[in-house]
Parts: sequence; C-alpha cells; structure tokens
Amino acid sequence: MVVNLTELKNINKTYSELQCFFPAYHILSILLRDTSIKIVICEKGCDTSKNARKINEQCFTLKKPTNVRGRKLDLMLVYDDIVLCSAEWKSMASSRAAIMKQFVKNLRVNNCILHELREHLDDDNTIILGMDWKGLLGYSYCMKMIDKVMVLKETCKLFLPQDKCEFEDFSDTVASLIQFKAHYVDMTKKVKVKISKHRRERFYDEQFNITPTNSRSPSPHIFFTPKRPTTTRQHGE
Repeated sequence: MVVNLTELKNINKTYSELQCFFPAYHILSILLRDTSIKIVICEKGCDTSKNARKINEQCFTLKKPTNVRGRKLDLMLVYDDIVLCSAEWKSMASSRAAIMKQFVKNLRVNNCILHELREHLDDDNTIILGMDWKGLLGYSYCMKMIDKVMVLKETCKLFLPQDKCEFEDFSDTVASLIQFKAHYVDMTKKVKVKISKHRRERFYDEQFNITPTNSRSPSPHIFFTPKRPTTTRQHGE
C-alpha cells in the first residue's frame, strides 16, 4: 500500500472503471491467496443469475428462452464452481443514476447467489457479504433472507487511502476485509462438507434407485429485465 501510494494519489475522475478496480482487486488477491477461494474478474456472466433469467423468460414470455446469459460482473468469489458473492465497481465520474443502477443489479445477483447457497448448504440462515465501489470509496453489506424477504444491512464504509494521513482511518477497512475473508473461508468449509454429502446422495439415487432427494424451488423469485432482441428488422423503402 505504501509503495503504491503515489499511484493511488493520482486516481481521480479521469480514471476509468478498470483503473479504479485494480487497487482493491490486488488487496483482495493478497488477502485470499492462502485460501481455496478463486477470484473471477470480468470474465464471464454469473450462472446463478442466468438460471434466474431463464425462469423469468419461461414465466413472462411466450417464446422458449434461448441464448439467455448471466449478468456480467466485475468480480466474483468462487469455490469449487459455486459462486459465493459478487462485487461491482464504478469510476469516480459515474453519475448517481449509474451508481444506483449498478447497486440494484448487484443486489439482484447476490440475492440469486444467496438462494443457491441456501440450497447448497441446506441452511435458511445463510448470510452473504457483498461490496459495491465507486472509485476508491465503497461499502460492505450483509444479506439474509427472513420470511421470504431479502434483508440488507450495511456493515462498513470502505476506502483506499490516497495519503499517509488516512492510514489510521484505513484500519476499519482492513478489519472489515479480514472479516470478509473469515466469513467466506468458514463458508467454504461448510460448502465442502455439503458437496461431499450431495455427491454421495446422487450416487445412491443413481445406483440403488433410492427415492430422489427433494430439492427446493429453483427460482430465487428475482425479476431481471427481459432479454433484448439481438437482431434488427429490415424495413423496405
């Protein structure tokens, strides 16, 4: 952090979203490097949101859903192909409207992730932690489903320092990120146990014709905007 302080100090409204993203990404990479958690960045859409969008298309359109894609995200934490949470970034120049649009998108995606995690862990008390950032400022929050209502609570205001005088206040951000890591390390331990259990159950179901294990509803009851047409109509003159 001290070595890169000059670079951080130069970040302003002229910097792109990607330039604002990488400082926080590097900190998370260092924080999670001794774990089995994989950081996926800007690579692919979130499969959990893809599943939810398929259900949306089936319920609200007459056509059979085709070519449905998951929402693309700046960062996801993944363990053994299971998404644990998502986080999003915007540049410092982004408008309030753009920030709110991103916030709502990330909430929808994290709600879908929470739905699948509750199913994987068979635990309705599952909580996930998420993050949203604008430039070098952000916040973390916890999300939990209570009586079929998604409840959200901010846990910490986050920032990356641009001057040595901010290091003392930065301790709260460091503590929050350490808690963020501890939460997901603990979750991966539970997920590992459940994955092994589900693997055994599938084997018994397939090999011994045991009554298949009942599963929860596949829908997280989250509405995504419909898929936009990808072709344009040709109009004759």
